Amino acid sequence: MKQHNDSWDENVPYRIKELESRGDKTYWELLVPLFLNDVKKFASMGKVIDVGCGLGFLTGMIASCVERITGIDTSAKSIEYAKVHSAHSNAEYINTSIIDFQHQNQGGNFDICVANMVFHNISNIEENINAIARLLTQNGHLLFSIPNPHTWYKSRKYKKSPAYNYHLEGEFEVPFQIKDHEKHPRSIVYCHRPMGCYHQLLTKNNFETIIFMEPLLNSAPHNNEESDILYCACKLK
Repeated sequence: MKQHNDSWDENVPYRIKELESRGDKTYWELLVPLFLNDVKKFASMGKVIDVGCGLGFLTGMIASCVERITGIDTSAKSIEYAKVHSAHSNAEYINTSIIDFQHQNQGGNFDICVANMVFHNISNIEENINAIARLLTQNGHLLFSIPNPHTWYKSRKYKKSPAYNYHLEGEFEVPFQIKDHEKHPRSIVYCHRPMGCYHQLLTKNNFETIIFMEPLLNSAPHNNEESDILYCACKLK
């Protein structure tokens, strides 16, 4: 099942509204602080690449604490917005894929790769993680977030595919809808993988996981609340 770039382009106005209004609390109050904290910890004033940078909100904030940052995304409309609204003298935005960018930029030049809620939208994940490893310097870091494979799909309120099985990889068309917000006009493809699959791919490409978190928006869980986000920091050996 192929993810079409025009799906993301058509959803851009809705995503702009959600982020400009700061209505996506998971993004602003949970994910952004995690990424900013670890970028500062692992490579303050280093070189960063933000893969699947989208509208560039996170990219622009990271720019203030690093030497240089490159944001890439396959959505042309997202990159157009980022170039105007998240512009910084040490930031650049490129409409391209991870694999194509790596082919054009041989050698490890980046200290950190940021991938916020990206990997679950990529079908050829092994090629992409390999490309990221090739872009990083020795001892570079990969910081990424994904929907928690244990909880995310099964907790959605829409009709589930009977083919879903946590232990098996699968691709499912799902609505793009942030909690308490309207549904975006175009659905997206969710590429489900059990956690063990991610671990195997990271290990195969010489990454060591140093942070593994299932963070909650509220600092303390309520009524056995489960996190639907997974956040990881990995170091390239």
